[in-house]
Amino acid sequence: MIHQYRIAISIQEINLERTLRSGQTFRWKKDDSGIWQGADGNAWFSLRQTEDSIDVSSNVDEPTTRLYLDLDRSFADFAAHVAAHGSELSPMLSGMQGLRVLNATGTLETVFTFLCSGNNSLHRIIPMAGYLGGKGSLWPNGAYRFPDLDQLLEVTEAELRSAGFGYRAKFIVQSAARMRDQGGETWLHQLRNATYDQAWPELTSLPGIGRKIADCICLFGLGHQDAVPIDTHLWQQLTRLYHPDLVGESLTASRYEYVSRAFRDRFGPVAGWAHQFLFEDNVVNGRSRRADRTSSDVR
Repeated sequence: MIHQYRIAISIQEINLERTLRSGQTFRWKKDDSGIWQGADGNAWFSLRQTEDSIDVSSNVDEPTTRLYLDLDRSFADFAAHVAAHGSELSPMLSGMQGLRVLNATGTLETVFTFLCSGNNSLHRIIPMAGYLGGKGSLWPNGAYRFPDLDQLLEVTEAELRSAGFGYRAKFIVQSAARMRDQGGETWLHQLRNATYDQAWPELTSLPGIGRKIADCICLFGLGHQDAVPIDTHLWQQLTRLYHPDLVGESLTASRYEYVSRAFRDRFGPVAGWAHQFLFEDNVVNGRSRRADRTSSDVR
């Protein structure tokens, strides 16, 4: 059954362009007519956004779509909460209105697409995620349902290497086998009901998953919105804003734990969402900010 409905919501509350291209999911595509085509778990979506609404065609009802897009929390309330705990983020919030963290249910997809993300760029992760997604079944909107674990277990390392996955091919194949041995998708979904501090060490038992990728899975696939994945972009932001004594230093395991916990203590249950604004700001403005600093140093 196909549901069609309009959600009245402004682009300041959720900006699909910003949200769907912010590195938390990799298989959404915007067609030539401006419609976003994507899938999450057992749901598929076709979304067209205007300034004050989103037109939806999907196999799920409006409450499910609202939950996935996290529409029942006010952006203004979130911004006020963040500003109360860290006014230094206020310019980012006002400059990137409508950026949200999705409530994804396709946790298996999050695990295996983020296994493609280690030491990788977005323009290479997207085709890898698309290749894995293509092992699933085709939805009516042209998106693919991500394959289940049994389907992933059929994929060989040689096939993935020939498709350009490089050393990540080994981790994908090994992680699928390890997950099967640990209880499969049942084991994975149990981590959604665990605490963040219980979930991330479990995820690092999978080959190729270190602390940063585990935190990405916790935040973007398990709903642990207190997770703070720290990559190069976050490290640059956290040291610039909060730990200037560490600017230019490498991100060791102990430093990761220190700055991650300090940020979670500062922003509490919205730490993961606040992190997303730091990430996006550095993607957009980090290079020019570093260039300005270098020019200032020269002068």
